[in-house]
Amino acid sequence: MNTKRTVYFAAALFSAREAIFNSHLTELFEKDGHRVFLPQRDGFEFASLHTCLTKQMAGQPPSEISTALQTIIYILDIGWFVQNCDVVVANLDEHIDEGVVVEQVFARMMGKRVIGYRTDVRSPYGSLEDPLRGMHFFPAFQSDYFIWSHIPAKTPSDRIAQISELYSRLKPLVEATPLGCVECLVSRKVTERATALFKDIDDIHSTDGLGSIVSRYLANKEWFLELAPNVLY
Repeated sequence: MNTKRTVYFAAALFSAREAIFNSHLTELFEKDGHRVFLPQRDGFEFASLHTCLTKQMAGQPPSEISTALQTIIYILDIGWFVQNCDVVVANLDEHIDEGVVVEQVFARMMGKRVIGYRTDVRSPYGSLEDPLRGMHFFPAFQSDYFIWSHIPAKTPSDRIAQISELYSRLKPLVEATPLGCVECLVSRKVTERATALFKDIDDIHSTDGLGSIVSRYLANKEWFLELAPNVLY
């Protein structure tokens, strides 16, 4: 059975700590034979692309060059890397990167599996006792699976062991991912449940309206909860 997958590594990449962590986790995936699209390595080097655009767009306003730069990078990430991967592995540490959230959403629209993971002990939208560890639930709900992994990394050996432990939790989910695209059911699942919750309620903000919504939810709770990520401890 072929368990090798193409992984898109969705993560912020703008500081040394981000880049080093991304590289370390990518190395573990690649040692096991998986192909990884790592934007900091496989994407365009910002300065080089800007230089090339500046030469070929000489005389055009800087705003046009900036727009071209942004457009090309966006198309590469969404239209090539995400489109051609089997699974997206998304870092959901604070501050959650806006690009990562967009990539999660597009991946799910394309029928890709999304695995979100978080190593952050900050809990700006709740507490560490929450199932999502206090993160904003909208990005988490763009994941099929959600993993929280504590990585204090007090020593170099701790760092290696703790990142390896996170990888050991990601690996079986990646290897169990269906190859290629699967039928995209996410949007249909959301709209079906929205109809079940809100249809024929004149005022969703009224006491009666809220009571009806809650009653409908409780009557089919497991069905509604299929939209939530599978939280793995």
